[in-house]
Amino acid sequence: MDIKIGISYGDFIIGMFKKEVINKFGKPNKTYHLSGIDGSYFEYNNEQVIIKFDVDSSTNNNRVSQIEVKDKNATIQGFQLWGLSKSKVKNIFEKELKTEASLEDYDTFETLSFDDFSLEFSFELGKLISINIDVILDENEDEIWHK
Repeated sequence: MDIKIGISYGDFIIGMFKKEVINKFGKPNKTYHLSGIDGSYFEYNNEQVIIKFDVDSSTNNNRVSQIEVKDKNATIQGFQLWGLSKSKVKNIFEKELKTEASLEDYDTFETLSFDDFSLEFSFELGKLISINIDVILDENEDEIWHK
């Protein structure tokens, strides 16, 4: 399946409501809430995806706001990145998106972020371990929902 930045991963679409996700994909393998974060998470093992739902306002309550993809067969914008180094991914997407990435080191893993595109690549031991797409905000800081 292909990841479309700010939009979707296959049939998982930014902006879907929790009920729609359950109706389309069934009961998740695991659900959880993280303390200090306004949201809940669904894990779907077969799809190798973690879905985050926002619960920060009445209008956006329980909408998909983030999709974390761990499926090694996934492509993004047509690129197959799994197994590539951080520098190679950085070079490809800085050229593709025509913007610079920011790098954060969290001791046990690192992230390469393209903030204007709400796109983040996570690396562990120098290898890509996940790709995160989030809801994109417009110039007024309002979410751009695709569902």
